[in-house]
Amino acid sequence: MSQTGMEVDLPPIVPDQGSATNQATFVPLPGKPATAVFVHILGFPIPPYGLQVEGELPKGELGLAASPVVVREVDGRLEVINVMERLMRPVIEAARRAEEEMRAEEDE
Repeated sequence: MSQTGMEVDLPPIVPDQGSATNQATFVPLPGKPATAVFVHILGFPIPPYGLQVEGELPKGELGLAASPVVVREVDGRLEVINVMERLMRPVIEAARRAEEEMRAEEDE
């Protein structure tokens, strides 16, 4: 993306160690209806590092299947983050801006 001049700011997904953030990350396992669960308490990963549970994750807003989901405690409330969408949305928006800029340059 640096060759096209497109810049993307990706949001943090894993909390800094020692932070006051508690979260669980659910990662779909390909080829089976199971999910791996990773837990961070106060920013530190808790063993076992990938507990496997039965069940599939739902599709997100962009319709992307098999995306990891983060459930995070923020100021006493839960925040649910679809990782693929959280990472892809800034990329999609940056690509749209770059396309608009290229079209504007062509029109000049």
